[in-house]
Amino acid sequence: MLRTITTAYLCLTAGLLAASARAEMTVEEAEKVLVENFKTLRSYKAKVASREAIDFGEGKTLRSEVSGTVEWVRKDGKLFYRSDADSSSVQTFNNMETPTHSKTTMIADGEFFYTLSEVMGQSQATKQMPHPSLVADPASMLKSLREEHEIKLAPKDEMIEGAPCFVFEVRPKKPEDSQMVKMMIYFRKDIGLSIKTVGFDKSDAIVYTTRHSEIKNNIEINPDRFVFTLPDGVKLVDMTQ
Repeated sequence: MLRTITTAYLCLTAGLLAASARAEMTVEEAEKVLVENFKTLRSYKAKVASREAIDFGEGKTLRSEVSGTVEWVRKDGKLFYRSDADSSSVQTFNNMETPTHSKTTMIADGEFFYTLSEVMGQSQATKQMPHPSLVADPASMLKSLREEHEIKLAPKDEMIEGAPCFVFEVRPKKPEDSQMVKMMIYFRKDIGLSIKTVGFDKSDAIVYTTRHSEIKNNIEINPDRFVFTLPDGVKLVDMTQ
């Protein structure tokens, strides 16, 4: 009987100590875990969806929804990326609604970054140098956030599709200049990838969400997915010159 009580006590104590240790983990310590695990990420593909509903006041609002897919490969020191998205939005100004629908494909072929967009039936394409944000590494993301935000680590991990995530609470240093006064950003611990963001306004209402789902990581992706082909009749604006 005594042994049973002692064993239960030790288990409880160990659990409390583990919880305490997790609660005391710093942002910097969590970042180190993410950075190391991100190094193991060679590729991934996922579905992506986002929703925005912002009231700017004085009759100005914005509502938008985006759905699509993303594919990402890091190989031989080069980055390959593709996203295909379908988006719709409605802007309201002076009680007048302006709806917009667009389709966008973005491709990084290891050298350049291409964007092909069709907005209300009009197509256009651009060629640019790749932006560092395409790397999607946690160190760069958190460094960028720190410039204008305060960051805290939530005391508990969250599970998303069976994967544990660090959750960072991010608040602007100047909330009066932002429509979102708080963001909760979820990073998958095992691969270091940011997979969910939820934004809140001053009334604590959710005004923005974006989410990766059905993530498949470290898989083979056909290289042809990262080849950009300019459609007939569409002019390419070269911004690399």
